[in-house]
Parts: sequence; structure tokens; C-alpha cells
Amino acid sequence: MFGTLVARSIPRSKRAPSQWTFNTRFPSAGRGAPNAGGGTEGAWKAAKNRSNLKSKVASKLSGLALPASRRLARLGVGVVDSPSKQRLDRKNTNSSQTQTQTKTTKPVKPTRATSSLSSSIGRRSGMAMAAGAVAATAAAKAASKHRRQVEAEREAAQEKYDQKFSMAALPQTTPSLIKAIQAATFADMSLLPPLLNALHSVFGSDVRPTPVQALAIPASMSLTSSNTRALLVGAETGGGKTLAYLIPMIHRLKSQEIEHAKLALDNPEDVIDAVVSGSENSVTPQLISSSKLRRLRRPRAVVLVPSRDLVSQVTQVAKSLCTHHTDLRLTVLGIHARHAHADRLAAKLATVPIDILVTTPHELVKHLEKGTLALSKLTEVVVDESDTLFDESNLPDIEVIQKAVATHRPVEDATETSKDSSTASVTPLTTYISATFPVRMTTLIGLAHPPEQGGYTQIATPKLHRPSSGLKQLFLPVTSSTTKPNLLLDVLKRSAQSGEKRVIVFVNNRDTGTWVCDFLRGKKVVSDGGGGVFLASGQMDGRMRDVVLGLFKEGGGEGLSRTEEGLLDAAMVAGTANDGIVAGSGGKEGDKIPWKDRIAILVATDVASRGVDTTAADHVILYDFPRSSIEYLHRVGRTARNGGKGRATSLLTKRDRRVADEIEKSVRYKNVLG
Repeated sequence: MFGTLVARSIPRSKRAPSQWTFNTRFPSAGRGAPNAGGGTEGAWKAAKNRSNLKSKVASKLSGLALPASRRLARLGVGVVDSPSKQRLDRKNTNSSQTQTQTKTTKPVKPTRATSSLSSSIGRRSGMAMAAGAVAATAAAKAASKHRRQVEAEREAAQEKYDQKFSMAALPQTTPSLIKAIQAATFADMSLLPPLLNALHSVFGSDVRPTPVQALAIPASMSLTSSNTRALLVGAETGGGKTLAYLIPMIHRLKSQEIEHAKLALDNPEDVIDAVVSGSENSVTPQLISSSKLRRLRRPRAVVLVPSRDLVSQVTQVAKSLCTHHTDLRLTVLGIHARHAHADRLAAKLATVPIDILVTTPHELVKHLEKGTLALSKLTEVVVDESDTLFDESNLPDIEVIQKAVATHRPVEDATETSKDSSTASVTPLTTYISATFPVRMTTLIGLAHPPEQGGYTQIATPKLHRPSSGLKQLFLPVTSSTTKPNLLLDVLKRSAQSGEKRVIVFVNNRDTGTWVCDFLRGKKVVSDGGGGVFLASGQMDGRMRDVVLGLFKEGGGEGLSRTEEGLLDAAMVAGTANDGIVAGSGGKEGDKIPWKDRIAILVATDVASRGVDTTAADHVILYDFPRSSIEYLHRVGRTARNGGKGRATSLLTKRDRRVADEIEKSVRYKNVLG
């Protein structure tokens, strides 16, 4: 149906699109034709009324019946006005803009108040701008100063790191040096016969010197007849460095006794035979005790080590040569901070002359300050693990000891007995032993022994700063698909499958070690009848740590006392680790398994990485990666010792990549770590 557009009384030319309505009731017809549709006049009026009503409704919904292009005419979208309307709109717009400009640009007559106010505002704005410029300049200067300070601190930290961890240049390895190492024997070193017999008795008749022993023992014995009074020896971990300085030390101490015996009696041959043979001659004990060579509280040789564990270890090795064999009668004493029997120690110092004293630097300084020890009879000093003892924490004590050694008197006062010494005019021999040569250590040794005073001799084995040739090293990154604890479990599982019975897991601090121990015990990594999961840290009781390290190394639970059993129970998890270790502890299945066939895991901090003999370790896992190549060498050196084989696995996070990449590159190309 088509309808007609019904217009209002508005002229067509001025009618807006919204004023058009669409009527669908009637066909197209003029207003003056009432009978156009064939209807009557009444019908036509009724239809007109309905049309008016429809128009009212349509006026409310105006524009709904318009074409699509004009339905939004009321909003002014898509509709073009007539030219006359456009001209009118432009005229109105121009007049309004002109009036606005006239109002805004109308000049205002300035007054005295307004001019004063404007000048004040100008001055204030100028002062504010100047103050802002000054503040901006000051801020820029402060920022520049802060950047320079941060840069200086960064450079100082880098220099400190380089001094502590950078490696010194090593002497070149020559074919003649390698040939000398291969041809060396203890019999060719001019050792005293009792000392040679003790070596064969303790270590076997076919014992041969290791590379460090083949180089260090002849060099140390030649220091007696030269102006050089210091020796720096470097060798890889597990190379036998302890015997490298104990053997020449014992040789010199016994040789001094023989020389003093020659000067004391008219018949030196009898005295020499008595001293060497160790017979119970009535003359020899009186001669040695009354000699000026040995005095109470004045050791003849001092061995400095960084930890209590090394004190016990070195003391045990020295006693195996000097005490367990009557041919070499020397008194060896080990002192550390947590000595179990302080009263016995004081009584021994007051009644027995000490030949070899093994202690830590801090403990020696304490005894020197108390007056219980003096260095007036000192002829020899050994600084074992020198790279550790020349660190910031131990350096003050080392400097105090160096000063006391140089003056040959106690730290507090010089006593009458300290002045009366046959060795007061002789500079003691000093031997430095280390598995690494940091630049900081070599610099301090050079300052302590300048060239005008003879300097020092440096010896290094061909494998220094290199891991053992029998060590297999693996670097495992901790990816997003796993976590470090789960990766540790996987590594331990593979280690058990490959038949490795002794595993050391290194961490950087005690809290991490405690957590790892609890984690492994909770996962029951070591089943019933196994060796257990142990923890060793520097904060542990010394006796507990000795028991733990001893059991981890070689077992021996049958000889434990009740106190040691209690300490062991505190160090291990009950119900799993204790089964079968201690005789009589109730272990059923564990009693049938030999100790060597049990799996034992030692979670340790760096207290177990320096000098402690862990020959039994088959696998070393670095749960926390070390912060330098020096620490890495010490940790992985706990296995593959003395020419043996072992494995080292490192678990790497993102922050470990910088140091790990350098170490991994050196390992891959068999270069020197540094």
C-alpha cells in the first residue's frame, strides 16, 4: 500500500524533513474532494478526524517514515540544508565570533593598583622561575654526584673481588720438572732413617711421593742452607700437602736435637745412637730435658690451619709419625677453640715441652695474649690453607702472629726466658701451603718476605688450578620444568643406581643445609639399613662434627661412647639413619650390611671443603653453586683424590650462569681456572 504525504500549513520550501509525516490510511486525494474514495461526507469527516489523530501520533515519532538517508535529520547527520539557510547560519556564526573577539580584545585602562599587582606578580614569577632553575641545577649536580659515587663503589667492589678471587700467574711446567716428579723417591731425599722407617710403617713399604711431595720436600730442606727463609707451595686438593710440610719439619726438628747432643757431650757417637734409637739410656732423657732447645710453653714449630677439623686431622697425621713410633719422639699438641678438656690442656702446657703445635690463628693469638704460650723457641711456621687464612676474617690474627714471630717475644711483654734463646737471631722458616694462588695472597706474602730479605721460593705442581684428571664434571641448569629440590632427588637417584655410596651435597649456609637435610630425610632417600643423612656446618658442636665426619668417612660405630651416640642421634634422623650404625642400637636389617656398602649423604657448608680428608667421597653435588672458581676447586676437590675417580654435579640457576660459564669453559678446554 502506498500512502500520501500529509503536509501541515507550513510552506513546502521551509518545511523541515522532520515535519513530514506518512499517512497510510487513505489513497492519494486532494483535501477538497470529499467523495474521492466513493464514500459519503460523514464517512469523509470521520476519516479526517482519524487522520488528525494519526498526525498527532506521527508528530511524536517524526521522521520514522522517512527514507534511510533522512531518518537522522533531526540530529543533523547526513542532511544538507537549503542554500538560504546555510547563508543565514554563516552570518549568525560570524557575528557571534566578532562580538566575542571584541569583548576579549577590548582594552582595559590600567590603574595604579592593577599595575602594582601585575609588577608584583611578574617579580614573583621571575623569582619562582629562578628558584626552579637553581633547584633543577642542584638536583642535576646531586644526581651526577650519586652516579659518580655508585660508579666508584662498583669499581672498588670489582677491585676487591679481583684481589680476592683472581688467580696469580703460575710458573711454567717444564719437561725436566715432570721428569723429576716421576723419578722421585723418599729414599733419595736424605731423610733420617727413623723418619723413613716411620713412613714405610704407616703408609706401606711401596709408598712413593706425590708430585707436591716430590717438589716441596727437597725445596724445603734446602732452605736451611740458603738466605731464602720462605716457601710457597701450591698443589691440587687431595695431593698430599700435609705430608709435604710435616716430613721436612720432623726431619729438621730431630736433626736439631742431634746437633745439640753433639755439642753437649764429649762422646757424640753414643748420644747420636741413643737419640736415633730411642733407647732408655739415663743420659739421653736428662740431656734432652735440660737442653735449651726445648722449653715449657714454647713450641718449636707451629702449624696454622683455618678450622677445628683440620686441627684434629693434622694432629692425627703428625702423631702417627712422631708418637706411635719410638724412633721419632716428638710431642705433638693440637689446640682449638672448643677443646674438650681445658684443664688437661693447661696442665700439659705447664709440664711437657711442646715440639709441634697445631692450632688456629685466633686460638694462638689468645694464648699469646694470656701468656700461656710464647714464640721465643720457634724455628718453623707452616700456614696451611693460606688462601683462606689470608682472607679478611683471619688476616688480623695472621698479622699479629707475624709480628710476634719477627720479634721472638710474646705479644704482651718480653720475659727473661724469651731473651735467653739460642735461636733468637735466626729467622724462622715459613712455609705457605695452598690449593690456589689468589693475587691477594701472593701480594701479602711478597710484602712479608721482600727481596732484600731473601724473598720466597714458589713451587707449583702441573695440575694446580685444575680439577683432578679423574673427575667427571656435569653442569645441570634448573629449568622451568623442574625445581632445584626435585633435580637434587633425580641426581641422587642416578647416583645410587651407579653404585656411589658416599655423596657430599654442598650448600652456601647452614639454614639451607638444615632444610636440605630435612627434605631428604622426609623423602626417605636413604632407606632402612642405610648410612643416613648427615649435616656438617661451622656452627655445630666440634665433637658432633668429628663423629659425623668420622662415620661418613669410614664408619667405626662400634667404638662410640654413650656421649657420642647421643651426639649422633642429634645429628641424624631417628628410625631410618640410626638403624645399624651403632652396635646395640636395635638395628636389625642394618646390622647385616657392612658400612662400606651403605649409602651415606653428607650435607655440608664450606667447613668440609677446606683440607678435610674425604677420600671416601664418590660424588660431590653443588646444590648451591659457589661464588668463585676458588671455592669451586675446593668443593669438587673432595672427590677424585690421590689419583682416584669421582663425579661432581652442579645445579645452576640463572644467577649462577656468569661464574658457571667461565668455569665450564675452562673445564671443557682443560684450561687453568682463574
